[in-house]
Amino acid sequence: MLDAQYELVKEYIKIEKFPEPVWDMRLKINQLRFKGFLFRIIEELSEAQESLLENDITNFWTEIADSMAFALEIGIVSGILPGRDLWALAFIPRIAPANYDYSTVREWFWESTYQLGMVSNVLRSKEWKQTEVLPDMEKFKELMQDFYRTYFNGFSKIGCSEAHIVEWYLKKNAVNVFRQRSKY
Repeated sequence: MLDAQYELVKEYIKIEKFPEPVWDMRLKINQLRFKGFLFRIIEELSEAQESLLENDITNFWTEIADSMAFALEIGIVSGILPGRDLWALAFIPRIAPANYDYSTVREWFWESTYQLGMVSNVLRSKEWKQTEVLPDMEKFKELMQDFYRTYFNGFSKIGCSEAHIVEWYLKKNAVNVFRQRSKY
C-alpha cells in the first residue's frame, strides 16, 4: 500500500505543486501544507461516520480507504512512517466478526482526530503569524506515532482484517489513479 500511495504522491506533487518528500517541517509553508493533509484525514473519517449513520457500509469502507491513503501520505511527506510493529498491532487476528457498533467507531474516529489535532498543535506556524516558528521535531515524531497507534488500533476494534483494508485501499487507489490520468 505504501508503494502504491507513493506513486500517487509523485503525481500529486505535479498537480498540487508541493515539494518532493521529505518536507522540511521547520518551514512555515510546509507546516501549513501538512496541516491541510491532517484535515483531509479528519474529513474522510467524518464522511465514513456519516456513511455508517446512513447504514451505507460500502461507502463507509470507501471513506476509510481514503483516510488510509491520506494517513500514508502524511507519513511519506513527513518521513515519519508507521513502524511495522504498529501495522501488525492493528491486524491481530480477530475471531469476532466485524463490529460496526456506532459508539465504537465514533470513539475510534474521535481518538484519531484528537491525535491529529495534537500533531497539528506541535506545528506552531499559523497563517496569521509573520514569523516562522520552529516545531519540536522530537515531539512531532512522537505524536505522529501516537496517531498511527490510535488509527491502526481502531481497525482491530472493529474486527477488520489486514486483507480487508488492503482490498478496499487498492480499490480506491485504482480510482485515484484513474482520476489523475483523466485529469479529474
